[in-house]
Amino acid sequence: MIGSKWQFSYTGEQDQFVVPYSGVYTIEVFGPNGGAGSYLNDKGGGFVTDFSIDEMYGGYTKADFNFDSGTNLYIIVGGQGAKGSTADSASPISAYNGAGGYNGGTLGTQGGGGSGAVHVATKAGLTSALSTSDIYISAKGGDGQRVLNYLEQELSGGKGYGSNYISSLGTNQTIDINKQTVAGYVIITLKSLN
Repeated sequence: MIGSKWQFSYTGEQDQFVVPYSGVYTIEVFGPNGGAGSYLNDKGGGFVTDFSIDEMYGGYTKADFNFDSGTNLYIIVGGQGAKGSTADSASPISAYNGAGGYNGGTLGTQGGGGSGAVHVATKAGLTSALSTSDIYISAKGGDGQRVLNYLEQELSGGKGYGSNYISSLGTNQTIDINKQTVAGYVIITLKSLN
């Protein structure tokens, strides 16, 4: 019982978790990393930059919460931004846009797409539809990777959505702005019983 874990990964829709026992639960929230940039075609000879790698990382938050059994937690795991596609021969300066991830990630102008936020909340809804008073804990999605074209012009990636946030109900708080290098997820662990 104590030490039991529940993990939630990206599904493209909302999950609901009903707290099984009254007690203290540790919630860890991992924001997905942003979409990668893409090499341009051989007409342009452009290349992916490495100066924006840190911006691609998703956030990480962790805190303990005291819940009564039967409490409903609403969980959304945002999607990763899509990788920017290679340009076609008619447009050697530009790569196709990387699509933004589910739950708020934005389209990349030319680079990778931004990733969506991850949250655990008191009520249903996308992050954009909730206020901070509705959210227990959340983590930001990573930004899409920027690229340079063959003229060394910078082409931006999409913006990751959300923020690294923990409500005042959370204790033993940890926030790491640049943590996640893979897809987002949530882990809930039963720490102790009331």
